[in-house]
Amino acid sequence: MHIYTQPYTYIIGWSEQKKYYIGQRHAKGCNPAELWVSYFTSGKLIPDFRDKHGEPDIVVTYLRHDKEDALWVEEMMMFYSGAVSSDRFLNLQSAGRHFSTKLGSKKPPRSTAHCNALAAANKGRKHSEETRRKISEAGKRRRHSAQTIEKLKLPKTDAHKEAIRKARLGTVFSEESRRKMSESAKRRWKKSAD
Repeated sequence: MHIYTQPYTYIIGWSEQKKYYIGQRHAKGCNPAELWVSYFTSGKLIPDFRDKHGEPDIVVTYLRHDKEDALWVEEMMMFYSGAVSSDRFLNLQSAGRHFSTKLGSKKPPRSTAHCNALAAANKGRKHSEETRRKISEAGKRRRHSAQTIEKLKLPKTDAHKEAIRKARLGTVFSEESRRKMSESAKRRWKKSAD
């Protein structure tokens, strides 16, 4: 059985409080008739605002062809209205096709406790062979741009050399590393002598 889906973009508002919310819906089986009947947006601030100020007096829907169209229209409405940065809107983030929040497109820094929890959760985790292969292939595709290659070819200034020296100062190499560096240097000397 085919379930009819009609993606849509919408704006709801409380004109007396001058507060609005822009959103879109593209879930399987969605229909604009459900807005504010059985679907009350996914906005985090909406339930509390609704309890405090009642039902919105503005409910407008725009029918869209598909999910991508609904996302694009939502993004454009939010961009031109400045919804994420404006106090007039209850939108905490612009989800459209390019995600951003009231804090900007960067997420807030993680706390030490959060970092420790993530580290503990991932400790001992091993990537599958397929994942390792994908990571390897992605790394092989990465290349420096022509501009970066030209910069890397430039001779290093004395200040640059001194900065590198200071950064490496105090580094202790293992016996194995020192042996490998010695062999590599000997090969370079031998090549230059030939």
